[in-house]
Amino acid sequence: MLLLAVLNWVFFGVIFIGTLLGMVRYRGFTALPVGESSILGQISSLPLPLMAMYIFSFNLLVSGFVLLTLSGLAFFALPIVFLFLRALLWSAIIAAWPSPFFLAAFLIFILEGEAYILASVAGVVLGLSWLKSDWIYSDRSLSRFESLRRAAQECTSIYVWVAIFLLVAGMVEALTIVSIL
Repeated sequence: MLLLAVLNWVFFGVIFIGTLLGMVRYRGFTALPVGESSILGQISSLPLPLMAMYIFSFNLLVSGFVLLTLSGLAFFALPIVFLFLRALLWSAIIAAWPSPFFLAAFLIFILEGEAYILASVAGVVLGLSWLKSDWIYSDRSLSRFESLRRAAQECTSIYVWVAIFLLVAGMVEALTIVSIL
């Protein structure tokens, strides 16, 4: 629970501070990656339900599971590093957008951000469970395999919330893309 609170503060704090610094440095610069060759331009040509499912699937499988959770099995700190990099990238994007685009995407940032934080927690728990199981489960003496199995069961319940957050974010993002374009 402490890890979740700390990651929330760090993630959204980096976005806030990075956006403020970016607005000072890049004053007057606006960027919206729209065009037929951009990913946003290609996605916007899909029907709304298909667009929402595409966004949800990509965010869940690539951004959440592979990048933030499976990386924790390789090294437990990698999900935190990737989460920090995502916050820096998002702050650069937000700083370059005009205010109406930011306001339209604000709910998306909150929902996706919280989903990615939960996916990072799952990655750290999985990584620490086989590396140093007594850090995660201090109440028992578990083997590495038992600790990893227990962590995988816990991560399944975490991923229910990740999927819910990303599904709602995908629907909101698809509606936002259609309304902006």
